[in-house]
Amino acid sequence: MKFGSAKNIRNIIIISVIMVCAFIFRAVAYNTDDYFIATLLLILRNAVHISMVAVWTVSIYMRVVSKQIKNMLMAVGLLMIGWMVIRTCKIEFLYTTDTLTRYFWYAFYVPMILIPLIGVFITMHIGKSDDYTIPAKYKLYFIPAVLVILLVFTNDYHRLVFDFPNGIHYFNSDYTYGILYFIPVGWFTILGFYFVLKLLIKSRVPGSRMFQKVHIAVMAIAVVFWCLYAFTGIDADLTAVDCALITLLLESAIQSGLIRTSTNYRKLFEISSVTAQIVDSNFNVCVRSAESEVFTTDTLKSAVSVPQNLGDYILNAEKISGGYVYWQDDIKNIAEMIETLQETQKQLSENIFLLQAEYELKENKAKTEEKNRLFNKLIYEISPQLSKAEELLSLASSDEKNKRKHLAKLAVIGAYIKRRGNLFIISEDRKKIRSREIEFCINESLANLRLLDIVPSFVFSTDEDISSESAVKVYDIFEFFIEALLDAVHAVFVKISEKEGFISMRMMFGMKGTGCKILTDSEILSGADIIIENSDDDIIIDVRIPKEVI
Repeated sequence: MKFGSAKNIRNIIIISVIMVCAFIFRAVAYNTDDYFIATLLLILRNAVHISMVAVWTVSIYMRVVSKQIKNMLMAVGLLMIGWMVIRTCKIEFLYTTDTLTRYFWYAFYVPMILIPLIGVFITMHIGKSDDYTIPAKYKLYFIPAVLVILLVFTNDYHRLVFDFPNGIHYFNSDYTYGILYFIPVGWFTILGFYFVLKLLIKSRVPGSRMFQKVHIAVMAIAVVFWCLYAFTGIDADLTAVDCALITLLLESAIQSGLIRTSTNYRKLFEISSVTAQIVDSNFNVCVRSAESEVFTTDTLKSAVSVPQNLGDYILNAEKISGGYVYWQDDIKNIAEMIETLQETQKQLSENIFLLQAEYELKENKAKTEEKNRLFNKLIYEISPQLSKAEELLSLASSDEKNKRKHLAKLAVIGAYIKRRGNLFIISEDRKKIRSREIEFCINESLANLRLLDIVPSFVFSTDEDISSESAVKVYDIFEFFIEALLDAVHAVFVKISEKEGFISMRMMFGMKGTGCKILTDSEILSGADIIIENSDDDIIIDVRIPKEVI
């Protein structure tokens, strides 16, 4: 806010004229012999002082934005009004030597102690958010403030603030300052200087340099006045001057922008780029921003019920105290965006068939490639059995005498090929499978051994899930030993169990004769612990495979 604005200059002139009038009223009243005129002028003078502070206090309520600072400034205003009322009662109506007059005198120190303390609290709020709260520890300063007030009010008992050499009944005309008098005076002075210092430190907003000088000038005037009053006894109204200086200091903080007010909100609203306006309950425009358009009363009324679409923007309304607020939402860019999206959607819809066809081709190609990959992998893993199956078919066609034996062997290998394919498909989809899958595989392979007059026996004693790789490994090792000893056994016993994270498989072969050897250098047996025991009639093979990963 500019210090030299026309409005501020006008206010300063009006206040100055009123203050001069009040001073003239006092001077004339004290120099006239007419009791009625003197009384009237003194009442007018006191009414002027009290009214000015009251008007300033009301203006605080209307202007200041922060609720915390507003409450504290109004408290200062009320304390100053109380100070002036007490001063008026004591000097103008109770100028006697009774106890009531003396305690009215002591009551001067209540605002003198509390006002500078509240001023310090005000400086703590300057520059903070509206929801800022003074820490509780600082509120403890009210304790020494109350103690100082009590010190003054108990002066009749200790006489350490004011002393009355000729007796307490002559307190108005004959008193001296005691040693403790400097406590309330020091409190008032030190906190007053601290208040001004904090204002100077926080005067960093644009345009506040002039008010930095105002703070210093007001404090300098106060110091000069207090010194003249204390040492020369100049004829002045200490209460009125102190209240004027306090008001000037606080108002300078408001005018400088340190304390935020709402005085320029209307102008700010009018020049802002916000497209809004405020109307009263009769739809008469109270204030309109520069960018807002003019609407008919019917349009304004309609917008209260339903937002009005007016082409490039939507007119919205909301009920407020005493009327309505309207604002415009610009939808021109949104409309253009929607049009662009519609064109894009049309282009996409034209190409969607080609995209779907391309996607289906890619999907079919991927499925075909995956099937080929799986088929080739399976063929690679069971290629030895496929070769044996082809060889057995050829032998069955050419050797009529042993045809049944060749076909029985083919059935055993065929069972492996079938079950091995099932395990392969399952292992591609899942990392773990039910252990029962191994039971089904070995059961079917052992069942086909009966075609070769081999007696099978099988014990399966685990229900734990195992890794797919381990399951395949168990079945491959089982098939390896079955095929290796197929022509030399008459009975087979298989037992599978699980213990301590391993799959154990014991295979016992009842041999038709002796001298059968088993080659154990096959890649199929890698990754497993295998122990082979040979005797005259039996071969015992113990296999141990990790349950989770081979």
